[in-house]
Amino acid sequence: MPVSTLTAVETVTTRIEKDDDSRTVPRLEARHDTLSAYGRSGFQLASTITVPSGGHTIIVDTLIRASE
Repeated sequence: MPVSTLTAVETVTTRIEKDDDSRTVPRLEARHDTLSAYGRSGFQLASTITVPSGGHTIIVDTLIRASE
């Protein structure tokens, strides 16, 4: 008999400026804190995609957690 597993999927999006460290560093620190919190809640990082666009880069992290 097939067993189905529910999976929770969450995304974290971070926008960083290419030439503005005063804004980039706090955003990267916040991203780290957010990903750590998800990890403590049982999520695993499934993928990270970076999208360069003009004067900034967008980072999209996808996290998953299978229900038991």
